[in-house]
Amino acid sequence: MANKVTENPWHKDYFFLKFCRARKFDLKKVIEMFTNYMKYRTENDLDNIITGFDFPQKAELVKYYPKGYCGVCKIGRPIYIERSGLIKVDDVYKLMDEETLWKSYY
Repeated sequence: MANKVTENPWHKDYFFLKFCRARKFDLKKVIEMFTNYMKYRTENDLDNIITGFDFPQKAELVKYYPKGYCGVCKIGRPIYIERSGLIKVDDVYKLMDEETLWKSYY
């Protein structure tokens, strides 16, 4: 039986600490930065991109842009390989627009 996640990852101290350090603990600037960050996540639907984004050109994209995840390292981090020397940029952009390409990095 899998463990159920009950904590919201947004409510961890170390997560908020990144924003505090970035704005030198100036509370107004921290709040503004965090608000902008959450707004960006909402506008671009980032919390649902893995489960909710699908594009029909996915199988064809691999021919022109060889990339992907191939497993995990010893401590569980995902290993991503991109064969940038084999990218056919013109063909990729004939296939899809830039926004779809960026969203395909999941």
